This record gives sequence, C-alpha cells and structure tokens, in this order.
Amino acid sequence: MFLLKSVNRWSPRNIFLADAIGASVSTLILAVGLVQFKARLGLTESTLYFMASVAFCFFIYSSAVFLIKPKRWTPFLKIIATANFGYCVAIWVVLPNTDASNWAYFFFTGDTLLISAIALTEWRYAVKYHHRPYE
Repeated sequence: MFLLKSVNRWSPRNIFLADAIGASVSTLILAVGLVQFKARLGLTESTLYFMASVAFCFFIYSSAVFLIKPKRWTPFLKIIATANFGYCVAIWVVLPNTDASNWAYFFFTGDTLLISAIALTEWRYAVKYHHRPYE
C-alpha cells in the first residue's frame, strides 16, 4: 500500500520508466555483480546469466512502452506486472533445483519480496488509474 501511495501522482509513463530502470539494475546485479560470487551463492554462471537475460527482456519491454506512449497503457502495465510475478515464481522453481547456498536464498528472498511489491503496486495502479492519460 505504501508504494501505491508514493506513486499515485506519477504518470503511467513514469511507472514504465521506473520499471525499466529497475529491470536494468537487476540485469547488472545478476550479470555483473552476482556472477563474481557464483561459487559463494552455489549458482552456475549460466543460471545467473539466464536470470539476467529475463530481467533484460523486461527492461526492453518497459523501455519500449515508455517510448511508444500507447494511449491504452493499462494492458501493458498489467503484462509487466504479471511478468514480474512470474519471474518471482520462476526463481523459487529454479532455486531449489540448484546447489544454492543460504546466501543465494537470502538474496533472492529479498529480491522476490521487492519485485512482488513492485508488481502488486503496478497492478493496483493499472486498475485504479486506468483512466489517466499516458503523459
């Protein structure tokens, strides 16, 4: 609820920009930062790069919507919110099937809590403010 109150004055365009920035940060953390600690995390380089590629796809999507400026933006926001939730679910499907350490579980618990809160906020924003113009 706190996030929704914080962003209720934002335009839909700024929501997509914020999502794109968040996805780019996730991409960098996964592909550059966490790869350096793959042994400590108990994750393979390919697992981290795959997760980074998913985050990068989200960056491309949100950036594209930000630049295209659709008049009917609500379905696009619901799509990225759903994709973000799906990413969180996928993390918890993949993680138990790896040699993930407690450090990995700690990091990805925080990651999924943050991304889930953002996704829920995006979904609620799309429902509550669907009448807002894109700008």
